[in-house]
Amino acid sequence: MLAQGDIDFVLWLDGDALIVNDDVSLQQFVDEHDLYVQDGMELSAGAFIIKNSDWGRNFLDAWMEEGQQCKEDQTCLHLLVLKLFDPKNDGEPPSQVVHRKAS
Repeated sequence: MLAQGDIDFVLWLDGDALIVNDDVSLQQFVDEHDLYVQDGMELSAGAFIIKNSDWGRNFLDAWMEEGQQCKEDQTCLHLLVLKLFDPKNDGEPPSQVVHRKAS
């Protein structure tokens, strides 16, 4: 589905996540970045927006690959992000990742 290019972004929510303000458009949170997580929160496997880009698809593929080596999705996600961080970048996340403040 993502490879066909019909979708610009995917909003992933766990079954226990809630949308409490449906007046806010997700469009206001997205720009040129590939991965969006809530400001002030760690990267959560329960809620994020990811762009349908080469980077975004590769990230999801790598996460699924990590998942074959561990059983818990949050742990797998954290292991993947640790692999993506460049130690020469002072612990900053990859430029494709941005924290967005929820309205």
